[in-house]
Amino acid sequence: METKNYYEVLDIPTNCPQAKIAQAYQSALIAYSEDSLAIYSLMSSDECKDIRNLIEEAYSILGDPDKRKEYDRTRGLNLGNNGQYDGSENGNNNESKKLPSFDFAENNTVEVTSVFNSSTVTSPKGINSIKKNSEVNLDEAKRKFTLDYELNEEFENKIQNSTEFSGPFLKEIREYKEVTIERLAEMTRIMKTYILHIEQEEFSKLPASAYIRGFIFQYAKHLKLNPDLVCQSYLGRVKRARNEPLSMAP
Repeated sequence: METKNYYEVLDIPTNCPQAKIAQAYQSALIAYSEDSLAIYSLMSSDECKDIRNLIEEAYSILGDPDKRKEYDRTRGLNLGNNGQYDGSENGNNNESKKLPSFDFAENNTVEVTSVFNSSTVTSPKGINSIKKNSEVNLDEAKRKFTLDYELNEEFENKIQNSTEFSGPFLKEIREYKEVTIERLAEMTRIMKTYILHIEQEEFSKLPASAYIRGFIFQYAKHLKLNPDLVCQSYLGRVKRARNEPLSMAP
């Protein structure tokens, strides 16, 4: 029996206008992209890959008006008063379960039940905030993410040749690139207190390593560093300080 609901996958009502389906598809992909904080904080790469594949599958049907019409007809969706397929924006608008949602505010968690199985997990909420970020005005995005600072060739070489990224070194890089803590918090959506804890290496005040990986990835990416290299280095420092096995995946 077919159990997938493509409208649920794209988080749209069954009477969603055709013109808005592509937008919902792009937002869903961004929400589960490889560099999304949700990926490294809460879900494995394979889990998110499975979701992206399902998103692609849903869009291949709903993004094609003819395929969508047949999909709706076989499931009794968007029927007019005469019981025939309507296809307009006046069809049924059934409530449905949504994909797990995420928010990165501290102490803001909720239990959600997976759409793909019957398991229940505790996850931060608010994936819509990620989707809204995908619709940012280009000028606003440029203002928010562009780095404007005076190049220092000696320090640039130091960064380029470094394999060890401590908290104080990350702070030095941030200040060199003239990014305040307030601005970095806005860019990365990481709380200012966590940024301070990262730079001061107050490991006891930071969350589990999986969350730290997400924070460091975003920190490095927005400062135009190598996120994978910085994550590997910093997490090594965290695990040594916490006496955690270095071989364990974060």
